Amino acid sequence: MRKRLAIVLLVGALGIAGLIAAVFLVPGATGGRATPEQVVGSWASTQGARLTLHPDGTLTAADLPTDFSTPDNLPIHPFTGDGSWTLEPKPSLGDQELKLVLSTAEGRIGVRVLITDEGARGGIYLPIDEGSGSKYLLRKSA
Repeated sequence: MRKRLAIVLLVGALGIAGLIAAVFLVPGATGGRATPEQVVGSWASTQGARLTLHPDGTLTAADLPTDFSTPDNLPIHPFTGDGSWTLEPKPSLGDQELKLVLSTAEGRIGVRVLITDEGARGGIYLPIDEGSGSKYLLRKSA
């Protein structure tokens, strides 16, 4: 009986150790992150949106959605124009946030963009539905 209990405890401890290793040692396991230099440049979606982040913290955008329809999650309220961006510090868990401030005739609109993978290799995205994890992805253009 003691031998069986010892085996169960050992397997449980190995499982917990594996989970801790995956979260803290595997790159990207705790979310995407990037440096400002890695996000500067041109980004595009397969749906036609374009976003250029300039080194001075300004941006230009074309057909960038600022919202999504419910329940089909289609991009709506596309923005074309100028604005600014800042890269927020990386939280301990989750993807790093890139804050966009878009200048419109009515004022300013804030848009939340998140980083995918280490160095934004997987792209940047606008979260569509946090619950389902659906994303509007933009990838860096060559």
